[in-house]
Amino acid sequence: MYELFVLGELLDGPAHGYILHRIVQEAIGPIRQMSWGALYPLLKRLEHEGLIEREPGAGGGGRERKLYRITATGETRFRALMAKPGAYDADYPDLLSLKLSNFHHIAVREQVAILRHYRGFVQFSQDYLQSHRDDVSVEPQIDDRERPYVLSSIDRRLLLAQTELQWLDTEIARRSGEPTSQ
Repeated sequence: MYELFVLGELLDGPAHGYILHRIVQEAIGPIRQMSWGALYPLLKRLEHEGLIEREPGAGGGGRERKLYRITATGETRFRALMAKPGAYDADYPDLLSLKLSNFHHIAVREQVAILRHYRGFVQFSQDYLQSHRDDVSVEPQIDDRERPYVLSSIDRRLLLAQTELQWLDTEIARRSGEPTSQ
């Protein structure tokens, strides 16, 4: 996920590791944090693989700061990562956020494909939650005092999924020229 972020940011122009770190923190929000101990080994790996390269940049106090830029191989890798469908797992919403921030680098048809795939993930989650809610409603092993709270938790997640589906439908329609299904 962070490889996609770094390559996408460098498509916008060369950057120092400090700037990349600051932008990724803003892109993924306050909950998930990327440590310096993860960023710099990633930059070294990307450089070793020929996806990015360093060029000297002026640093304060006579210290040289490393300025990174993407290579043609890195751009090819970026496009492959953008096109790769996300896994249906807990990291997918964060991956989508990083992909959304890079939509300006890809064609509209690719944007729509990403949104449709993510919509499938949200629909899958919503279907699971609805089925789980139905099971909880009749499960004799769940204490009747606990049942309303479990159902409330599921209802909250169902509402979030419904809202996200509506947003996705609007974005897909806007980009593809299709009418919304709302």
